[in-house]
This record gives sequence, structure tokens and C-alpha cells, in this order.
Amino acid sequence: MKVCILTQPLTHNYGGILQNYALQNILKQLGHEPETIDNCQDNSKIRFFLHYLKYIIDSKGRHLNIDRPLSPAEKQYMYRNTRQFIIDNITITEPIRRVNKTVLHKGKYEAFIVGSDQVWRPKYNARIEDMFLGFLEKENNIKRIAYAASFGTEDWEYDKNQEIKCSKLLKQFDAVSVREKTGVSLCKTYLKKEAQWVLDPTLLLSKTDYEVLINKETPIGRNILAVYIMNLTKEKNDFIYSFAKKKGYKIYYLGNSNIHINNLNYRERVAPSVESWLCGFRDADFIITDSFHGTAFSIIFNKNFITLQNKYRGNNRIFSLLKALNLELRLLNNISALPSENINYIKVDEQLSEHKKHSVEFLKKSLS
Repeated sequence: MKVCILTQPLTHNYGGILQNYALQNILKQLGHEPETIDNCQDNSKIRFFLHYLKYIIDSKGRHLNIDRPLSPAEKQYMYRNTRQFIIDNITITEPIRRVNKTVLHKGKYEAFIVGSDQVWRPKYNARIEDMFLGFLEKENNIKRIAYAASFGTEDWEYDKNQEIKCSKLLKQFDAVSVREKTGVSLCKTYLKKEAQWVLDPTLLLSKTDYEVLINKETPIGRNILAVYIMNLTKEKNDFIYSFAKKKGYKIYYLGNSNIHINNLNYRERVAPSVESWLCGFRDADFIITDSFHGTAFSIIFNKNFITLQNKYRGNNRIFSLLKALNLELRLLNNISALPSENINYIKVDEQLSEHKKHSVEFLKKSLS
């Protein structure tokens, strides 16, 4: 079956890229032909012009100290390494600035899958109805499936108009699954649709599947504390240095910590390759993260880890995963309360295996 996947734009977010890579691989193993929409709206020249015009008005008219928006060419330079991984490893459409029925011409796909990642979070999607396949209108011969779709939070962030529109669209779906267990409740309460809980796609592949991608990469060293922090604070930074000093670890930052520092030159903000990011998980002795996918890959590579709370991006999605594997203590409410025991990955892998079976069965059944 020819399957079209709709997810967040694939740019420099390692977890976002790898969840799509994993979902495509699982679909291929099941005998399908997946293709992901290359939603490149962030690189639109018109979008850049409008943002730049706003920047000029704000900075000159209101004398605000705001950041200059990046041009499409600057973004292309910054994300060239992650983009190369996408080109080499993920089947994508031609770049599309806005998903609509005319671009995705009639009869090309037999099924659409929405997910994973925070596809159902309105603050990340200006046209949230597109993420509920509103552009397909009433084409009844196309299967509509949500796989591990995420609201990103346990709170309901939709306004009433969005709620009514998306509830109507979701009723047309053949099968719905979400990444967080709170998402099951949100679907039922607000969108009036039953949903199942499934694993994020990254967790459907094994450590060996990812090691194939990086078997030619040079090891990063020994006695390494790998750090993947999405929202760095002074408290987190002090904790990382204190922990590394206490344990005698060398700190290795995964990704480019400069990428979100807007006042730096774009040449200093280049995102490292996906392969080098994965190497950090393969070679680390211990991992500290505040990211959902940082947590997921720590588990995939069977590493001892600590996940620091990240209120900005939401803790519930991390807690949902850890609770399913009896690893709740790895999410620290108080960074002074460290878990003392190493993780028993024999038990964790047994539980993960059962959840994988359920998740893959959902895909099989949905596409049958």
C-alpha cells in the first residue's frame, strides 16, 4: 500500500527526524511504500519576507531588541548535515509549502498517517486542521490513521472553533493512536474519538537498527557524560558540571548548543549530523537530558540516564513513557534527589518488547 506520512517539518530536530525514519522503516517491514510530505513552510521566501518586514518595523519603530530572522539560504546552511541524512535515508515528496489536495494529487496514496511528534499541538501548527487531514475533504477511499500523534501537553490548548473543526475531522479517521496516555483522555473528552496508546516510532526499532547507521563513525571517547539539553538553565548547567566532577566524567554535548542562540552568526550554529548525535548515545557512559527523544534513545541504547524536568516543552510525554517502563524515578523533580541504582535493562527490555508488539499490531490492523 502506498502510504503518505504527515508530520512536523523535518529540519534540525533529531528526534523529529528519527521518529519519521523509524516509522518509514517499520512500514517497509510490513510491506508498504511510505513517503513523507516534505513540509518546508519554514523556508518559504514569502514567509521570510514577512518576518523580515516585521523585524524592521519592530526594531526601528518600537526600538525593540529583537532577533533578525534567518533567510532560507542561511537555514539551508545551518541544517545541511541533518538535511543530508533526510535525503539519504527518508523517502520524501518534493518540497511543499502548504499541504493541500491539489499538491497531493488524487489517487497517488491509499492511506495517510499523521504522526508522530507534536503534530496536534496548535502552538506548533498555525493550520491545525491540516494535521487532521482537512485538505482531503470527503475522499472516502483513502484510509486515515493517526500513529503516536501527540498534543505535547496534558492541557487542552485548542480554542472552541479549532475543537469543533478537528473533532469533526477526527471522526473520519479509521484508526487513532496517541503517544501519551493523557492523549487518550484528551481525544475522548474534547474530540469525541476513542484512541489507543502506542510507542513513539523511534522505540519500534532496536539498538542494532540504529547502530547500522553509525558503524563507520569514530567513537567519541571513554568515560563520557553525554548531555542533550533542549532548554538550558543555570540550575541545569550547574548540576551537569557538579555531577560530571563528582563522577569523574568528561562532558560531551550532543548537537550544537549554539543553534538556538539567535545573536550568533548562522555559521556558528550549524547542526551536527544525525549520525554524530546517535554516536553520543552509543558511546556514553551516562546521559543527562531534558528531552523526550533524548530519554527514548537513552533507553534504546540501554544507558543509565537522568531526565531533568522541562516545563517549557512539557514533562507529561516523558513521564508517560517512563511510567510504561517503570522508570519514573529517572525523571527528576528535584535535581538533588538522584536515583541510586543502575537500570535493570533485562526487565525494561521485556516490557518494551510487549509494548512494541502492541504498537506494531496497531499499524498492521489499521492498514489491513
